[in-house]
Amino acid sequence: MGGAHCCFSVDVYEIGDNFRKIATLDALDYDRAHFEKIGTDKRLVFVMYDFTTFSGFGRYWCDRDFVTPPTSRIMLRYINGKYRLDVDLMRKSAPTSKEIAGMIAEVQSKWQEDCSTPIPKRLWSMMLDLAYSGNVESAWQVFDRVWKPGAFGKEEALKAFRSKLEKSPYWEEIKLLNRIH
Repeated sequence: MGGAHCCFSVDVYEIGDNFRKIATLDALDYDRAHFEKIGTDKRLVFVMYDFTTFSGFGRYWCDRDFVTPPTSRIMLRYINGKYRLDVDLMRKSAPTSKEIAGMIAEVQSKWQEDCSTPIPKRLWSMMLDLAYSGNVESAWQVFDRVWKPGAFGKEEALKAFRSKLEKSPYWEEIKLLNRIH
């Protein structure tokens, strides 16, 4: 396992009367995936980033720079015999209108700085963070308001983003987190 920047996995074993492997967690390109105790719960959470979402053109979707690809932090907990997104830990309050305005301003300034890219990767990262925290409606709002008036490709870019998001192995939990049916 390894290479230039890929591939990491963690085998998880249950120790008790019957020593057995219960899971292999695929961390893909994240070499700092780890177990962590969060809050007062005594159970450990597996913390990593979901690199699968933007893997359409390798893992360089809309970007040639692998150092900071668009991705989002996820927390997995062993639930009903499988590691799943811990939607309770991942859910955050919706951003305020002032916070959304700040996100829009940040992306628009990056859009001005980086003329070589049609869409700043910071926009994708923000949208992923919002979707993975139960605030996908805010993600759509940021996308809609940040897009340059008259700029080409808005619908195609949003369709591609949604398609990538739906390819995550955590899509079912993301839908639950965002109350998407």
